[in-house]
Amino acid sequence: MMDLQNINKRITDRKDVWFWQADLNISFVERQEIWADKHKGITNDELLSLVNKHIKDIPLASIEDYDENHQNNLGFVNSVRTGKLTNGKDVIIRCHPRGIREEFFHVESLIADTIAGIGIPTYKTYFIHRLENENDIAFQLIEKCNGTALKYWFEKHPEDINKLMHDAGMILSKIHSIHTIGFGPFDSEQAKNGKLIGIHKDFISSVRAGLNRNLKVLEKYKVITNTESKKIDDLFNADNPLLVCEQPVLVHTDLVDWNMLTSDGCKISAILDYGDCVSSDPIVDIAFWSSRTPLDRIDAFLSGYFESKARPEDFDEKFKLFSLRFVIMSMATRVQRAEFIKTKFMQELLELGKEQLEMLLIHFDIK
Repeated sequence: MMDLQNINKRITDRKDVWFWQADLNISFVERQEIWADKHKGITNDELLSLVNKHIKDIPLASIEDYDENHQNNLGFVNSVRTGKLTNGKDVIIRCHPRGIREEFFHVESLIADTIAGIGIPTYKTYFIHRLENENDIAFQLIEKCNGTALKYWFEKHPEDINKLMHDAGMILSKIHSIHTIGFGPFDSEQAKNGKLIGIHKDFISSVRAGLNRNLKVLEKYKVITNTESKKIDDLFNADNPLLVCEQPVLVHTDLVDWNMLTSDGCKISAILDYGDCVSSDPIVDIAFWSSRTPLDRIDAFLSGYFESKARPEDFDEKFKLFSLRFVIMSMATRVQRAEFIKTKFMQELLELGKEQLEMLLIHFDIK
């Protein structure tokens, strides 16, 4: 039986994580037990009753049956259900697995409000329920945004990739106009007071968070050698002039195809999922995006991003350095997850990561 109190303490501590989903401080056996079947243990009837216990003015009328192939369920963490309020409005209920604490819903809601405030289409939050006991379910009730996830849109309309990537670049550039304080994951208690403040005092600490654990995993699975691991560690040190960030900004870090919607194939109609947002260098965001995206999309994306701002002189080298950091983190997660999840989608992510890692190790004379 899992020690949920201990697990919740480790899950909600983001001090030693670079990207929360990947660097969770729990074993993969624990992850599998918690998230392998995150939907089955939460029935629609139970969820309907729980939600309506807290929102009584305009209660929830119904919840659609769970569909594992729906675009709402491409993420790894939450069980996502679509519902309808008694006034006819469609909503999304994002649920953490039973008994698992979620301390970041308040941060996500503040970020969504902040982003909406500068004209970027996204959702608004109606209610957040925090875990009360080990049999409870933490959830966030949010507005349902219209549109199709880019992942599914591109499967039918590959001709729209470049224009939507250009628009995505423009949107990310606008998000990066939001200045923040501190570095790394945001302090959830500060978010409740309307403040976006990172938990690290300096940039290098946020970049190195979780790095040693990531490298040990990659060595264990023979993705890299011990010599390569030491060279990578040396690359991410405080003396590296590329690891300087004077003004941190809001960084999404998960602007993947399933977190962007389109209604017409010309413009992004909504940006979603702020669970891994951090305070960091803006190039970190572009590097993360590229680490999980086909390489032939980057020119269109960057043309949109730099349409209204100058390209920094050190952009290329910073981009490659942060890309390496993200690929290391992502591959450390994927090689472990691939032991449990045998889907085609997971294999595609694994192969993409191996290809990107090889190129970057060669660039930095590590391989």
